[in-house]
Amino acid sequence: MPQALPFIVLWVAGLALWCQPTAASALPGPHRWGRRRPPAWALAWLLAWGLAWSGGLLDARGALAILGCIGLTTWWHAAARRHQGTWVGALVPWLIGALSLALALHAVPGVHNPLVLDGVQWRPGDPAFSLRASFDKACAGLMLLATVVPRAMAPGANPRWARPTALAACLTTAAALGLAWAWGLTEPARTWPQVPGRPDALPLFLLLNLFVTCVAEEAFFRGLLQSALARRCAPWGAPGLAAAIALPAVLFGLAHLGGGPLMAALATWVGLGSGWALARTSRIEAAVIVHFAVNATHLLAFTYPARMA
Repeated sequence: MPQALPFIVLWVAGLALWCQPTAASALPGPHRWGRRRPPAWALAWLLAWGLAWSGGLLDARGALAILGCIGLTTWWHAAARRHQGTWVGALVPWLIGALSLALALHAVPGVHNPLVLDGVQWRPGDPAFSLRASFDKACAGLMLLATVVPRAMAPGANPRWARPTALAACLTTAAALGLAWAWGLTEPARTWPQVPGRPDALPLFLLLNLFVTCVAEEAFFRGLLQSALARRCAPWGAPGLAAAIALPAVLFGLAHLGGGPLMAALATWVGLGSGWALARTSRIEAAVIVHFAVNATHLLAFTYPARMA
């Protein structure tokens, strides 16, 4: 429980950010709260940092690095509009992106992510795998969501985003897992995934996959890279939008090249589906849902993890 508390509070911080009256974006509203009234999500993130430090997830180096990320994120969330069109406004979002990437890749020293599943199998015959709860990657996602990830409007304000999101999730999942089956990377499962003696394993895996893996990766590849490219390529019309979707998807595929070229191709397809969902809805949540739909369906209905190719 001491190691779980920082993650719970960090998710509360993300919920507080998501439920703001106006969405966080690359150009948030004017500096309203000042030094005396930091936003609730920043206070929750600071509490999660303290719990992580006291719980042994951070040593002095990691604590200083995460604290610096909290300070930079909170400042930029409030100050971005005032620096629009300046060199600061051009540089800081990419600095935030680089820091978040370093966190997501576990390149920041002093962060000790706990091992929550070690060498387990979901079903007899499935490849064994291990899972860590990545506090640094979760912080990377929150850092991006609070600063450089555009969201068109407040939650619930756009009733038309559910249908294209569902369409993208269904088509992307069906094609990705169908190809994975055809290529021999996975096959339909006959039993429900479970770890003997660990009834918490399945919900824990799904929660970490959604709120850490999917959020952080979609915030970086779609929220940062695709959105920046879409702004740059807007004068090109439809070809520019296609390029803005395709390039981050290819980079997303290359990031999965460790699983082999077929795995990279499947990840590229998932990136295209997530990218289309973001372009169609202007909601980062749509991209996250598409990504999570693929991962969750793979776990629940197919052998998991996929075989190396």
